[in-house]
Amino acid sequence: MSTESSCVQVPHMNGGAGDSSYAHNATAPLKVMMKAKPIMEESIKKMFERIIPSQSCFRIADLGCSSGVHALIAASNIMDTIGMAAKEAMKISNTNINEKPPAFQQAPKDIKGEIQLPINERSNVYLTSKAPPSYKDQFKKDLQLFLRSRSDEIVPGGAMLLTLIGRYDTPDFISPSSIFRQVIVDMALENIIEMSKLESLRLPAYYPPAKEILEMIEEEGSFKIESLESLRLCWDGSNLNEDGTDNDLYSLVDVRKRGVFLTRYIRSVFEPLLKAQLGEGLMDELFLRFQNKVVQFMDRLEYPILVLSLFAN
Repeated sequence: MSTESSCVQVPHMNGGAGDSSYAHNATAPLKVMMKAKPIMEESIKKMFERIIPSQSCFRIADLGCSSGVHALIAASNIMDTIGMAAKEAMKISNTNINEKPPAFQQAPKDIKGEIQLPINERSNVYLTSKAPPSYKDQFKKDLQLFLRSRSDEIVPGGAMLLTLIGRYDTPDFISPSSIFRQVIVDMALENIIEMSKLESLRLPAYYPPAKEILEMIEEEGSFKIESLESLRLCWDGSNLNEDGTDNDLYSLVDVRKRGVFLTRYIRSVFEPLLKAQLGEGLMDELFLRFQNKVVQFMDRLEYPILVLSLFAN
């Protein structure tokens, strides 16, 4: 099987450390991680209070960007939070603790280089302005399979924090897929892309509104929803005030420079999928056009980051 066909079946970010690599452009995910940190800390404290009497150690897993530049930040934050919670608990019982709990003195003896998890990656979405119902159904099926799989691994009372890109349930919501659609249709009309490729093009991207996520999790039943928060972010990771204006110094950067940075980030995520279906020769032209569109719509390029704190039943 060729590398490109494998790429379609197993989606991944751009590797390496070049200008369009994920490692070089992962500022936005780091912003999400830092904004979600207080929610994560609160979830861990609640879990610590509930299950510490019956557990001699905590086991943690990060199913995020396993090989990216931020791979160990989440795990480190979790360890620090549990360490602080343990110290606080010991203070209450008048016992001093000078180091992290025994959980972190233990490490798996047999760590494999590849994690094999029963996660379904078949979900594909047509490049239309709104995904057909069948793709919402596929997302629901995959999410609920993910929840069932994780519930088999997490002890009752154990916690899981999910962060995912959501969607505002409004007709004018802009997603990367909708901009790709405009760009690729233009290129097809100019005979740069074959119409047959346009008709068969797929991207595995579905952006659910918060209400849908809540309904799917409640219906599956393996986890109790402790909280759901929606964090507003621009595509490039800059923060937003309540009125929708930027409150990040980065927003003062020239809009075209922001467009270059944002396009590199989107390219680091989507290029392997697009290249496998359209060919490598079209990528520079496609993302240059994408960049021009991004500059036009910069003041509307925001999405909600849904952060869910879940506890296993």
